[in-house]
Order: sequence, then C-alpha cells, then structure tokens
Amino acid sequence: MNEHDRLRELSGHIRSHLAAGDDDAARAHFDEVLVVLGPHVAKEEGALPDAGSGAGAD
Repeated sequence: MNEHDRLRELSGHIRSHLAAGDDDAARAHFDEVLVVLGPHVAKEEGALPDAGSGAGAD
C-alpha cells in the first residue's frame, strides 16, 4: 500500500473513532499517521528546490 492510500485509510479510521466517541482509538491511529507522515514529508520535501537557493528563479 502506498503512503497516500495508508494516510487515507488511517484518516477514515480516525473519523470513525471520533464519531463513535472513542478518542483513545482515534489517538492511536493518529499516532500511526505521524509515523507514516514523517518520512513521507521528508521524502516529498526533499524533491522540492530550496527556496533560498535561487533554483528555478529567473
């Protein structure tokens, strides 16, 4: 499963748990989101040019 699909899946679980009033289960899934999101953001941001480098500036 790719990261985007996993994040969508976890978000659905969180919404369901919150709707049911199960804050502990929602928090557990949110913790999983953070585990997936950390490396995901680092990978995607690493693909972006540094705004201070002048890369892409004309």
